Amino acid sequence: MDSAKFSRRAFLKTLLAALVVAGCRPQSSGDGGGFSLPLPGKRDTPTPEFTPTPTPLPQPDSVAQAYFSALEKTDTGAMYALLTPDSQQRISAVDFDATYRHVLNQTTTLSLSVTPETISVQADRAQANFRTVWHTGLFGEMETEHTMNLRFAAGRWGVVWEPMLLMPQLGYGITLVLREEPVARGEILAADEIPLATNGQVIAVGVVPGQLQDRAETISALSQLLGIDSAEISAKIDAAQPD
Repeated sequence: MDSAKFSRRAFLKTLLAALVVAGCRPQSSGDGGGFSLPLPGKRDTPTPEFTPTPTPLPQPDSVAQAYFSALEKTDTGAMYALLTPDSQQRISAVDFDATYRHVLNQTTTLSLSVTPETISVQADRAQANFRTVWHTGLFGEMETEHTMNLRFAAGRWGVVWEPMLLMPQLGYGITLVLREEPVARGEILAADEIPLATNGQVIAVGVVPGQLQDRAETISALSQLLGIDSAEISAKIDAAQPD
């Protein structure tokens, strides 16, 4: 009886040990029934993920320089072609040309000299500073400072059109107009400072000889009004052609 119990107990212990060993057995690595153990210190290396590098944008310097060159030549067609698509939507080529021609005419500009200064780039936007010297017929040389904005759009750099590109004082809805005012003529003096030609008011009196009804009375009235001798007035009337 004790022997049977011992045998049953021993059988259960043996079965439990076999189950534990089976649970800890490494997985088979092949059909042959073998198995493999990981090497000490060896770890699986994760597959690196590929991150595409964005293509850097071209520099806007060549576009800015092309605009400056066209500005010096007043080549409005070349300038308009360098504008951004948005700017070309806001102003037509005809209006663009008319705007530039108007300013050049109103300032009596004969030629332009453009000097590039600095250019800064921030992602798809840039700013180019430049100086313009206006050689004019009436005002001599005028100098203006400008800031030109550029933007990368539709696969290219373009100039953002603003009226301030013409003159800093201009803006949307502001028009440049040349107003002419008559200037008084300078006085002409002789060497001894005696005036030969001066500015002042002059009263002119005209007489039509053929229409005089009372010659003597008219001459007398003119003599008193002008302070000229009657004989001198009479001689001038006689010298005039009859009307």
